[in-house]
Amino acid sequence: MTDARKFDELVSWHAKPVAGVGMGWDPGWRADGGAFAPNISPSDPYWNTVLDKAQAAYGDPGMRFNTSDPSADRYLVFSDGTRVPTDGSLAYRDNGNTYVMNNDGSVSLLGGDGKAGQPFFPEFRRNEAGQYVPVNAQGQQVAPLAASYVDDPATGKRTYYNANGDVVGSEQRPATPPPGSQPGVATDEQQSGRTADAVRKLHDEMKDRYSQLSEAEGKLTEAMLSARTTTAEGQQKLNDDRRGGQQPGDVAGHSGGRAGVLEVLAQSGRRDRRSTPVGDFDC
Repeated sequence: MTDARKFDELVSWHAKPVAGVGMGWDPGWRADGGAFAPNISPSDPYWNTVLDKAQAAYGDPGMRFNTSDPSADRYLVFSDGTRVPTDGSLAYRDNGNTYVMNNDGSVSLLGGDGKAGQPFFPEFRRNEAGQYVPVNAQGQQVAPLAASYVDDPATGKRTYYNANGDVVGSEQRPATPPPGSQPGVATDEQQSGRTADAVRKLHDEMKDRYSQLSEAEGKLTEAMLSARTTTAEGQQKLNDDRRGGQQPGDVAGHSGGRAGVLEVLAQSGRRDRRSTPVGDFDC
């Protein structure tokens, strides 16, 4: 049920009959019309306390009392002189309109007959000062500025507060759906399974690439060792031939000349590759 929020102090006071000369007391106002109601003098700190609270709760720093004359009734008025609702309902006044603030965060436009209209929830827009301005569909402010807000995850309701911690209003925020409730959005469990499959696939690909790389490195190493072995063996044979007085082309079983030397070196390299493990060479 939507009810108007109430100010926690009085909003009007009755005039106190002016005392006669020499009565020795400061006439002010009283809380009710009883003849013996206690007097609240104009100098009593009570009035400043009430006014400070009203300015914060109604969101109107220019709010004041209508009179300082003890012979007239006293009540709170907005900065433009309009009287606040007499039943103590909290309201906001702007652009010639009065909006009653309800307990559910909605506001209602107060009609000329003093009756509140259909409640509606304002939209809050953040200004340059970092405050939240509640506005209607026409962009007109309908409630006091809010300095902060608190979200209720269970209901999606956001409640706004002024600098004093008083509720200014609220609005319904779009509820965040639970995981997996939206079409096309994977749940945590589904995402975990897909992640595991992706990791396994990546691992297999990396393993296969590493195997291919290792094989290629092995072949390259063998070729380099074989080339070194062939060169060393051929050089040794040439040195031996020179010391023995033979020409490179006179190697037994082979024709002379440069071609014969190359053939000897090639055969020597092939023989060494077949008979000598790669790890036995000192590189």
